[in-house]
Amino acid sequence: MEWEYSVVAEEGNVTNGEIMDGLNRAGVHGWELVAVVYHREQNKVWHYLKRPKEQKGEPRKISRIPTRSYLT
Repeated sequence: MEWEYSVVAEEGNVTNGEIMDGLNRAGVHGWELVAVVYHREQNKVWHYLKRPKEQKGEPRKISRIPTRSYLT
């Protein structure tokens, strides 16, 4: 199986509820959270996600890669 990956960077004041809502919405699109990295000096958090890559000849059911907008 092949995977595709996405990295979503968050900075500033984002509540845990907003993060959880965003990750749940990303999950609906087939994304799975695989890692979280926090950089204290920059006050940034990176969310690393993956999902199965579309197989040749197989229609894509999931079409949207999450971005900052998935948290709002």
